[in-house]
This record gives sequence, structure tokens and C-alpha cells, in this order.
Amino acid sequence: MEVGNPSASIEKRLLGREAAAGYMNITMRSLERLVDKGVLTPVRITGFRRTLFDKQDLDRLIESSKYQPVHADHVGE
Repeated sequence: MEVGNPSASIEKRLLGREAAAGYMNITMRSLERLVDKGVLTPVRITGFRRTLFDKQDLDRLIESSKYQPVHADHVGE
């Protein structure tokens, strides 16, 4: 049995602003723009000041933003 920090092996679902920006490989300013545009909604837990982002929301945004090429056989339909 491993001894040490028990949370070290637990994957975090909520990420701070800097970690969320890093996870998406964007700047913190770009993250703020996504929030300002309503593309991302931060998590604000009552009683805490820290702004957090749900990793599942980040993953959904990434998946929905993947490039979908238009195939030549569908052009003009």
C-alpha cells in the first residue's frame, strides 16, 4: 500500500484559472474571453472566492470545437 499524499493519485475535476488555461493550452486572457462570451461558465462555490472550471466542461468545449471538414459529395445539398 502506498504511503503519502492520498489526493496525489486522485484526478481533480475542478481546475483553477491558470490550470484550466494550461489544460486547454490557451492564455488566461483567452480563457477570460471565453467566459465573457458565455462559452465557458466558471464554477463558484458558495463561501469560496476562487474561480474554478469544471474539467468536463473544458473537455466538452474541446470536443465540440474539433474541425469538421466538408466532404465534396455534400457540397451544394
